[in-house]
Amino acid sequence: LRDLDRRLQASGTFGSATGTSQDLGGLRFDPQGADFSLWIERFRTEVYRNWIIPQPAMMGFKGRVEIEFTVERDGRVSGLRILSPSGTGAFDRAAQNALLGSRFAPLPSDYRPASVTMVAAFFYNMAPTGEGA
Repeated sequence: LRDLDRRLQASGTFGSATGTSQDLGGLRFDPQGADFSLWIERFRTEVYRNWIIPQPAMMGFKGRVEIEFTVERDGRVSGLRILSPSGTGAFDRAAQNALLGSRFAPLPSDYRPASVTMVAAFFYNMAPTGEGA
């Protein structure tokens, strides 16, 4: 656990835009020109607060979970599904619970659509590149 903050920060480095979709610290979505910077900070704080690291991770097991979900205009999460399971059920459940247990802010006012679909990656004892942390 003492390295958890370092690993979370490592996975939180902001990526570069590819087309209109952006990879923002393991979170991919299309902001359609809207400013999501404050929203993302609140999102990360909320998810990290609700992300309970399971026992296999504390024992050194490694894994990566990728989850697609939709955030509605009012901040509610819907349509959550695992795109890439880790192979360890506890990792997958912890990632799902971190998203489902979070209360997100309403979408930014300059974002026009009624919802946004995002993909989030959760890393356990791995750097975002897939190497051990």
